[in-house]
Amino acid sequence: MSKRRGKSITTETLRKKLRGIEGESVSMEMAEILTEYLQRFVGTQAMATDWVCSLAGQFGLMVDYVPAPPVGGWPDELAAIQSKLLELHKLTGQLAGAGIDALADRRLSIPEADRIQDLSREVRTLCFRLERNACRAAGQQGG
Repeated sequence: MSKRRGKSITTETLRKKLRGIEGESVSMEMAEILTEYLQRFVGTQAMATDWVCSLAGQFGLMVDYVPAPPVGGWPDELAAIQSKLLELHKLTGQLAGAGIDALADRRLSIPEADRIQDLSREVRTLCFRLERNACRAAGQQGG
């Protein structure tokens, strides 16, 4: 990536920037380069972009990673929509159940809050994917 971007950084300088040592910090350009690197070498795209979600959260915004669709979309977008609607129904039921169970004792533990958070994110991501399918399906039908 250094060759492609025309930028490089030593390991020690990067460490200082990431840890904020001696007033060092990471520029937006460096954050983008690090993200590209992580996208190539980390197990999931979502982990490589976690910092973007954290940054957004500092400003009261919610950002979710949404996996890329298959190239060219699904062969049958309407079937994909139907499948996602059924999955959404299942997930919202799990979310409601987790919330009801968690609040039964009028207290909310960290593991219970984590479960609600995880299911909420799954619902949001699925909704983004559903929206994408709907737009493609409408585009295929000229509507």
